[in-house]
Amino acid sequence: MRFRSQLVVGHTALLFATLLTGSVAVVALHVANTRVETVTRDLSTDMMTVERLRFQSEQLVATSRGYLLTGDGGTLTRFDEAARRLDSSLAQLRRRPDMARDVDQIEAAMRTYVREAREAAGQRASANPLAVLPFFEETLQPTRDRFEDAIARFV
Repeated sequence: MRFRSQLVVGHTALLFATLLTGSVAVVALHVANTRVETVTRDLSTDMMTVERLRFQSEQLVATSRGYLLTGDGGTLTRFDEAARRLDSSLAQLRRRPDMARDVDQIEAAMRTYVREAREAAGQRASANPLAVLPFFEETLQPTRDRFEDAIARFV
């Protein structure tokens, strides 16, 4: 009878160890799965925000060019709207502490570009469009390049 008792105790211990290991594995899998879902959700939200930022920066540059080419007041209004949308996206990214420094660089480059583009728009409105060309080439173009580089580094 001693062998049977040892066999039952052994099987019971083995069953207990198997159940314990299975339970720990299920809990670990649940925790890992929950964390992966959170990371995936955060990453997809960040990617959408970054792509929106890239699109809005391109819109800002395109509308400023459009005004410089056409002188249409509606284009200048769209430029202001694009600048506001870009500000909103940057504010959304600024909430993430790990992105604050990069957002500061983008925002500084954007503000410089917007200021220079508005100055070019003022020159365009009061002068011959060809008179704006040197300002565009010497000032606005390098400012736009720095703005686009800040966006590219961030992305």
